[in-house]
Amino acid sequence: MLFQRETKRLLGVLLMLFATLALSAAYWVVDGAATLLGRPDNPRLLEAAAAVQRGSIYDRNGHVLVSSSPARSGVGAPMQRQYHVPAAYSVLGYYSLRYGASGVELAFDSHLTGSDRPITIAEALEGELLHHRPAGGDIMLTLDADIQQRLAERLRGFAGAGVVIDVPSGDILAAVSLPTYDPNTLDTDWDQLVSQSGDPFFNRVVQGRYQPGSALQTPLMAAASLIEFPADRRFESSTLPFELAGISRDGGTAQNVVLECAVRLPERALTLQEAYIYACPSPFAAFAEEIGDTVITAMMETFHVEDTPSLPGFPTAIVEPPAAESAPFAADSSIIADALGQGDIVVSPLMMAVISAGIVNDGNAPPPALLYAMRTRSDDSDGSWERLVQTTPTFPIATISTARLLQDYMREAVINGAAQNAGRPGIDVGGHAALAHAGDETHAWFIGFTTLQNGRGVAIAIVIEDNADPGLAADIGGDVLQTAHDRQSS
Repeated sequence: MLFQRETKRLLGVLLMLFATLALSAAYWVVDGAATLLGRPDNPRLLEAAAAVQRGSIYDRNGHVLVSSSPARSGVGAPMQRQYHVPAAYSVLGYYSLRYGASGVELAFDSHLTGSDRPITIAEALEGELLHHRPAGGDIMLTLDADIQQRLAERLRGFAGAGVVIDVPSGDILAAVSLPTYDPNTLDTDWDQLVSQSGDPFFNRVVQGRYQPGSALQTPLMAAASLIEFPADRRFESSTLPFELAGISRDGGTAQNVVLECAVRLPERALTLQEAYIYACPSPFAAFAEEIGDTVITAMMETFHVEDTPSLPGFPTAIVEPPAAESAPFAADSSIIADALGQGDIVVSPLMMAVISAGIVNDGNAPPPALLYAMRTRSDDSDGSWERLVQTTPTFPIATISTARLLQDYMREAVINGAAQNAGRPGIDVGGHAALAHAGDETHAWFIGFTTLQNGRGVAIAIVIEDNADPGLAADIGGDVLQTAHDRQSS
């Protein structure tokens, strides 16, 4: 009897000890781990991050853009990120144990690492006992790899940016910023990249603030419609260069800014509509002086020209491209300078694409979106995709009648004007090609659209730095719109 009592007592003590150990282990796995790993002097912080099976990234059609695999064979080998589509490098960003994350990798880091999903005690104990590698969830982007590839191919060799938006969803189908870098070799190339001219880490699509030049003529044409200014009013000597006195950023004098039509034309009078089609500055300078800064300011605010649409994870600090640091401002008149896109107003390529999307969407601009779907993986399955639907409403930039008038102007610019190179047989294309000056450089702009069935469309904005050929920008835009049209129609 005494032996049985002692045996039960010993068994009870052992069970209590086991329970204490189990609870203690669970605590350190679930709660205490965060405290320990959060200490900068704990080497397990790096080990824990390296052990995570970071989720994969796909395009909207299931094409693998980024994946993870062990860096070497053997139990406990650290995971290594592989970026499979060079055309998407600039939008994907990077993930590095040494340098952190950026771009898409930063935007959705919590889901990719699995830290957005609570871990139960049972899962924590099972993982610790069976040495299961922690796994993150997968994401599917709105990008279309084929459209992304075409945009990157056409922009290769240039500095600048391009972005393509689906209408009316606002899904970003492609986004390219150049120059860029290879995230697969980031750790070894870091020192070289941070000192490289052109700043490959600078995302021009989101962060870039450029002189818009005659790209601002589109909202000005909307202003003319709003105040019922006759678009057939003729202006003498419309095709002659227009000169603005320049001042440097430190307030000193600078070389005057000479603005010309986007295409060479003999001296002649033009209507305001024709001036838009050929992207000629002189008639718009006269128009701006006549209508005054109140109307111009109101229209720029209505079009949200200087707003920067936010994308999660991407830097919101707005900076100008390296080439713009010495760009002169016009001193003649703030009204004229701003109206001609050579004053204080600077724009991002993403916002210009949103404006183009608003025009083809009959005046309602869709907020841009980059995340298409998410899924959470478990030990026994890959899980199912959860489709994400845009919940942010569109915002008005023009009435239906004004938007459709702008669509017609842009179609005419492709048929007969400065944007002719954007035309493609068999599809409806509208666009506006333009020039802008920044310091000693000239930038080429193209904004445009193509329409699809059932009220759908695709919008685009492209800026090429240090390039005075708006026809090239239009040709690139036309090629990409053709690819997007074919992809979105299939």
